[in-house]
Amino acid sequence: MKFTATIYVDGIENSYKAVELYKEAFGLSLGYNLSYKDVEGLKKWGLNIANDYVPQRGYFHANLERNGETVFSVSAEGESVTTKESEFIQLIMEMGCEEAVKKAVCVLSEGKVTASDEGWNPCTAGVTDRYNVSWCICV
Repeated sequence: MKFTATIYVDGIENSYKAVELYKEAFGLSLGYNLSYKDVEGLKKWGLNIANDYVPQRGYFHANLERNGETVFSVSAEGESVTTKESEFIQLIMEMGCEEAVKKAVCVLSEGKVTASDEGWNPCTAGVTDRYNVSWCICV
C-alpha cells in the first residue's frame, strides 16, 4: 500500500506556481500531469469544456516525484477550491539532512515559520506556505 496526498490550491495559475515552488523546495520533478492548456486531455477526463474556453497555465492534476515515485500531487479544479476554516492538515516532509530542511524552510518561508522541538526529530520546523498549506519539515 502506498499513501500519497493531493494539495488543492485556489486558482489555476496558483497550481502552476505551487508546483514550481514545491519542486524547488523539495528537489522534486514533475511526473504525470494534466495541464489546463491540454484541452483534449481535459475532455478525455470527461470535463465539460466550453467552446470559448481559453487554455490557461496551470494544472488540473500534477504528480511531483522523486526517483520516479510520486511524493504528492497538486491540483486546482474550476474557478475556486478552498478549504473550510475548520479543516486542518499538516503534511510532514522528511528531508534526510539538515541542509535540505534549511533549503525547504527558506523557500517556503514567505508564510509563517515556527521552530519546533518535537523530541522525535533533531531538526524540525513548521511552515505555512503562501497557499496556506501547513508543513512540518524535518530531517
